[in-house]
Amino acid sequence: MIQAILRKCKRCGRYTLRKDRCPYCGGEVVNPHPPKYSPDDRYFIYRLLTKIVSGEIKLPEDVKNRLIEKIYGRTQQVIEASSQTSESSKSS
Repeated sequence: MIQAILRKCKRCGRYTLRKDRCPYCGGEVVNPHPPKYSPDDRYFIYRLLTKIVSGEIKLPEDVKNRLIEKIYGRTQQVIEASSQTSESSKSS
């Protein structure tokens, strides 16, 4: 598999070949290319759920609860566990 060598700075938006920090502003660099798409993606629902629970995708609370319940079969335990982990990651 070919590794992508081009990186994009999250802060200023410039492209660079460096893998650690942006040479212009010192910001974090990320891979600007989206992952390969596969119609047989087994993990899509988990990535989607992670984005919903973390707040990256905004949904009304009742819709979020129904979606979590449909996936896991239980609502409150999953929401409490995910909110505790997101709070601990924000504080550190």
